[in-house]
Amino acid sequence: MTPIISVPQAHMDVAVLLRKNVYRPLEEVAVHKQTQTHKLNGYRDQLEETMDKVEHDLQVAEENYQRSVKASPTGSNFVARQQFHTAHNEYLCHLCASNRTIEEFHYLVPQVLEELEEIYIDTSNTVNIAMESHALMLLTKADEQHHRYKEMLKVCRQVTPQLDITYFLSAIEMEPTKIELSTHTFRPSDVSIYNAETLTVNQLIVNQHTEPIILERRQKLQKEAAVLTSYIKHNQDSIHTLMMICQRVDNYKLEPSADIGEISESGVLSLL
Repeated sequence: MTPIISVPQAHMDVAVLLRKNVYRPLEEVAVHKQTQTHKLNGYRDQLEETMDKVEHDLQVAEENYQRSVKASPTGSNFVARQQFHTAHNEYLCHLCASNRTIEEFHYLVPQVLEELEEIYIDTSNTVNIAMESHALMLLTKADEQHHRYKEMLKVCRQVTPQLDITYFLSAIEMEPTKIELSTHTFRPSDVSIYNAETLTVNQLIVNQHTEPIILERRQKLQKEAAVLTSYIKHNQDSIHTLMMICQRVDNYKLEPSADIGEISESGVLSLL
């Protein structure tokens, strides 16, 4: 009876170690990576919303510009002339902002994709390391299963993260993801038929009427830039603090005699 009872007990011990050494670490990593992925997806959605807003503002400015061109004969009506100059400046500012937004969009989207790829590779490497350590533990614990777990160890060490993700996705049943892609097209009207001397001027028109509007826009943009700069600095300080905390934790792992409570509390308080 003793050998028969020891076999279930050995399997129970293996299950406990599997949960402790593999399941729990992978669960923590999965929650963290899922949060990162949600943030990146939200960032991508914000970029898409920004593109839609810029495209809409540019379209509205272009329509206002066309109406002002039609309503402004060359030199007769002073009020219509001022409205035309204002519309010209608005259209030119929105056009420059749209071009800049498109450049930033094409620059940031590849970085978001690279960040997602790093998350997938990092998660796969974590799975690989956890399974490798578990296989080593089983290899030393059960001599009768030596050959089986040795082959498992070889497989874990030969895992390629990209292929591992591909095999994992092909093994599970998932509903096809429906991605709605929107096409951003801006087609300005042909204004060559209108006889206006400033239609082809690729610069702002500054006069007594347009100068206050331009200065007001500049002050508004400067305030927004200051808020964004403060936000970026705050995030950089937070990242630096977290890096210092992680470094303290790594130093603790290298010093077994240290007191974990003392390091965690004093380290966090001194950094924060």
